Amino acid sequence: MKKVIKIILLVTILVTQYVHIVAQPMSHIFGAAGSPANPKVQIAWNRYYDAEAIGELCHRIAKAYPGLVHVKSIGKSFQGKTIWSLIITDFSTGVQSAKPGIYVQGNLHGNEIQGSECALYIAWYLTESFQHSTIIKDLLKNKVFYIVPTVNPDSRDYFMHHATNASEPRGNMEPMDRDKDGKKNEDPSDDLDGDGSITQMRIKDSVRRVTIDSAQIIRVGYSEQSDMIEIIQDVKGKRIIYDSVVNGNTYALIAEGSIDNDHDGKADEDGVQLVEDPNRFWFSSLPKHEIPEKKVIKEFFVRHPNITVAVSLHNALGMIGNSMGYAMDTLSLAKDNKIYENIGLFAKKVMPGYRYERSGDLPGMRIDTNEEASTEICWFSSHRGAYSFLVELMSYYDMYNFDYGKTRPYDSVGLDMRSFCKDMLFDEPFVPWHPYDHPTLGKVEIGGV
Repeated sequence: MKKVIKIILLVTILVTQYVHIVAQPMSHIFGAAGSPANPKVQIAWNRYYDAEAIGELCHRIAKAYPGLVHVKSIGKSFQGKTIWSLIITDFSTGVQSAKPGIYVQGNLHGNEIQGSECALYIAWYLTESFQHSTIIKDLLKNKVFYIVPTVNPDSRDYFMHHATNASEPRGNMEPMDRDKDGKKNEDPSDDLDGDGSITQMRIKDSVRRVTIDSAQIIRVGYSEQSDMIEIIQDVKGKRIIYDSVVNGNTYALIAEGSIDNDHDGKADEDGVQLVEDPNRFWFSSLPKHEIPEKKVIKEFFVRHPNITVAVSLHNALGMIGNSMGYAMDTLSLAKDNKIYENIGLFAKKVMPGYRYERSGDLPGMRIDTNEEASTEICWFSSHRGAYSFLVELMSYYDMYNFDYGKTRPYDSVGLDMRSFCKDMLFDEPFVPWHPYDHPTLGKVEIGGV
């Protein structure tokens, strides 16, 4: 069991570091340890792929390794897109259903796209390394991997092919009438200036608390709004936010696209995603919570009772979270808890900057007190008996090796992200502030990240 999780974690690290180049003759190649030197399936890992491309890559891997990979549809999304799975094992050593299964998925949240490439990389790495790795040969002889790169292809495609912000869309693409006026999605695109990015708007305001970066700052507050930051001071352990005027200008910071198009006093309240988070209500039997993508995954698990380990890949927090919720501790065996703890400690060891958490220790995740907070991995564990983990890819530690919360306060993350954007990404994600005539607010500036 520990070996299986070790391989998943190590490959998760590799996917963030390996960029494949065009294949060359073997006479010109000196293979690097831990990476397929001349793979059959050429995939560039320095980019993201939409749902159709993900499907094509799944079929390419299966075609290259028919003795190791079967590709199958496990169902359809709300919009009718195919949700593909890769079944990976050494089929010459027995039927896959008789082997312990490891389930890996990505992209439950439509905006968290990195998990798809990471899941696909695991499939690619296993197959390309099979011939020269005795460990992987032994692994696929005795185990079977079920890999679903994207369980939310609708939102993935919307996130990639439309102007969106970093947080939307998360659920499926069902049109909504949130303001109950009989019209769905009547608000215009939030991309007001039509540049393909939804960033921020700032407007001069003498009473708001967001100001332009300045040496007058006492302490930097959490913000990912590029040059816009909060003024914060700690007074005897209490965080106090001050309004401030820098060079005569103080700004209010609001989301680009805030328009009350239907004149009901609310801006942009309609949307194109499901009302609730798709990683909630997993213990519910109510029809309104059984969105197609969730139902597909549940039915897949029922058809594969041999799944013993389940991993769901998300992004942004640098965390390995297990499924041992607060109420489940008293019901679980001491041996299970020990396995979780061993894996968690190993994860922290091999993934610098990542932390290990129990889901029950996270705010709002205690399944005994709030059904809405019942998550997918808790369902995997309590309803299907699988050792289950949520891996939050990308750690802020990756930016400057700062250990936030210990050697550096979490409040500094926003400013560090802005610096990292400048230092390492040459400001590619940053949109320079530029004037815009807002239909209801008047003259504003649009920009940021």
